[in-house]
Amino acid sequence: MRSHSPNLILMDLQMPRMNGYEATRQIKAQARNQTQNAPIIIALTASALREEAQKMLMAGCDDVIYKPFQAEELFSKMATHLGVSYLYTASAPAPSLQPQALTAADLKIMPESWLQQLHQATVSGDDVWARELIQEVPQADSALVDALSALIEQLRLDLISDLIEPLLHGSD
Repeated sequence: MRSHSPNLILMDLQMPRMNGYEATRQIKAQARNQTQNAPIIIALTASALREEAQKMLMAGCDDVIYKPFQAEELFSKMATHLGVSYLYTASAPAPSLQPQALTAADLKIMPESWLQQLHQATVSGDDVWARELIQEVPQADSALVDALSALIEQLRLDLISDLIEPLLHGSD
C-alpha cells in the first residue's frame, strides 16, 4: 500500500507473519493518516462461524467471502463495493464432457508405445506432452484427434488414462 493505492484488497485472514485482522487495521489506519480513500477490504475465510465474520467487520473489513467461493460471488461483491458493472458476451456452449463418446477401441489404432507415452503424460498431468502426442495421430482419424483434444482442453486427463489402461494391461 505504500507505493500504490489499490481500490480493493482480498484479505486472507490466515497469513504467515501477520494475521489478516492486524493487516486490515494497519491498512485502514495508514489510509486515514495519508488522507486517502481507504481501499475496500474483503475478508476471505474458511470459518463458518458468524462471530468470526463480526470480528472481521469490526477489524475494518468491508465484507466477507467464505471459502470455497465461486467467481460470481467475488464479482458481485466487487460490483457492490466498487460500483463496477460487467458486460457479458454470449459464448459458445461448453463442449460435452464426452466428446464423440470416445472408447478404448478408438485408441487401438495407435501403437502400444504411443499409448504408453500418452498414458504416462495423462497420469503425470502433462497436458503439453499429451497435446504433442496427439499431433502424431494420423489425419485420417480427425475424430480421435478432436475427442482427445477436447478432453485435454477440459483437463480430463483422467478419462484418457482410464481409456488407455485396459489396452496396456491386455484386457478390453
